[in-house]
Parts: sequence; structure tokens; C-alpha cells
Amino acid sequence: GYSEYTVASDISFHIERGEHVAIVGNNGQGKTTLLKTIAGALTPLAGSYKFGVHIRIGYYAQHVPDMLNPKDQVGDHLVHMAGPEVKDQDVFQMAGNFLFSDEDLKKPISVLSGGEKARLCLAGLLLQKNDVLLLDEPTNHLDFETVEALAEALSETNITILFVSHNRTFVNNIATSIIEVGGGKVRRSLHDYENYIYHLKERLHIAMPELAEEEKTPNEKKERRIEIREELKQEKKNLHDAEVRMMELEKEKQELFVWFEQNPNSFSRIKKEQVDHITYELEGVEKEWLLIQEKVEGMEGELGRLV
Repeated sequence: GYSEYTVASDISFHIERGEHVAIVGNNGQGKTTLLKTIAGALTPLAGSYKFGVHIRIGYYAQHVPDMLNPKDQVGDHLVHMAGPEVKDQDVFQMAGNFLFSDEDLKKPISVLSGGEKARLCLAGLLLQKNDVLLLDEPTNHLDFETVEALAEALSETNITILFVSHNRTFVNNIATSIIEVGGGKVRRSLHDYENYIYHLKERLHIAMPELAEEEKTPNEKKERRIEIREELKQEKKNLHDAEVRMMELEKEKQELFVWFEQNPNSFSRIKKEQVDHITYELEGVEKEWLLIQEKVEGMEGELGRLV
């Protein structure tokens, strides 16, 4: 956390070599703060942590591309990052994987766009042959082809990875386990992302009140049925509204994706921010829909018992 604000406390977990751990949680709960602390960019308020011996650590955050030397050429930067033990052929292959052509390798970094600088940093990070990678939103500013290439490269590596990403497909393709940050706590889940979501739904289940032991009178049952039907009517309307909103958001997101696909050489910060905003809102609406659906099922179950 920070001197004026503790994000989470009583944190304890162990990560095995080769695990790919996604740090998940709602916005503002402390995912990036936790990753920064592990990376040494923030000093922990209390306690300690340690890596294994002789561990090489690579760290990627949103500010990293801004720290590149604008006078360096793209190819020279990759060779420098790779070090002497990496063959030139491996450098060229990595450059190609991140969509840098032979001509691009001769360009000075100063002429690169924000997305190209992010790609360059990630390519260099993978060429370093680190034992641990700490990645904060690595897919931001990347086009879809690069995100796919990055996901494939990371999913196949035996490097230990801790990462934060709002791209659920990216998380699902890479994560072998989960760290959940929220409510001032940090929880460890050994499930992959798909199974984590399943168990999250179980935790979010809203238990409806059970019938009292004594039998209700016919009048009490009738009044309760009327009450439930009214509530059910409203909740089903809320469910429908949430479904409509999800469809609208998905349509907006798809239209933006089409633009990116049709303009692979263009970068629009405004459109990228729109995608991020829609993604955040969509996650919230999906969570709301899940809670309403659980509530509706509980009400329908109680209504059936009152017949």
C-alpha cells in the first residue's frame, strides 16, 4: 500500500517455479499496487517477500516504453536486451513475432508509436531469458495479432509469470492459477481462470430465506406469492435490461475491433480508451447480471414451494 492508504494486509502466498499467475479483482482494489510491491517499485508497509536464489526478474509496466532511448535503433535495442547468449536468429524471430519487419529494425525508437514501443519492450523482455516476468497490463496499446502472439509465447514458456490484465481471453489463455485482490485482502486460488470463475459464481450465490418450520396459513402463502411475483417481475425486468446493455456493449466493442482490423497500421488513442472503458463496464454489467440471475432462481424456487 501507500503511507496514507493500506490497500491490503495479512498477505501470505507461495508461488511455484513455472506458474503463470493472474492477479485479478475489481478496479481500484490494488492489483497494480501488489505487482509494483513484488517488483520492488513500491516498498511494503510491513512484512517481507523473497524470490529463489539467482533469479532474474523482468518487469513491464505502463511507464516502461517511455524510458526507451529515442536515439537507439529498434534492432540495436533488441540485440542489447538479448545479451550475448542469444543468437541473432532468435532476435530476428522475436522481432518478427512482434510484427517488426527488417526495415523496422533500422528505425530509430523516436519515430515509433506508443503501441510499437510497447511491442518493442515486451519483445526485449522475452529475449532477456528471465526466470520471472512481472507484467502490468501488457496487452494495452497492442493490436489483436500481437496480443495473440504474446499470449502464445507466454503460455508455452516455463518462466514464472505474475501479471495483471483486463483482457479476459488473454488471462484465460495464460493463467494456471489466480491471485484475487479485493476488500483489503489477497486470496490465492490454485484453479485456472475458467475454474476460478466457476467457483467465484458459487461464492456470489445469494441464498434466499428458507421457509419457516411451521406451515404457513393459506392467506400467508397467498400474500407471500403476490409479494414474490411483484419482486420477480421487477428482477426479470432488471435481468432483461442487463442483457440488453451487454448486447449493446458487445456491439460497440465489436465495431471498434472491426476498425482496428481494417486499420492495422493506425493507432487511435481515443478508440483504445473506448475499448478499455467498454471492457470495464461490460465486466460490471456481467457481474450484475449474474447476481440478478441467482436472485431470480431463488425467488422462483421459493414460489414453487408455496404452491
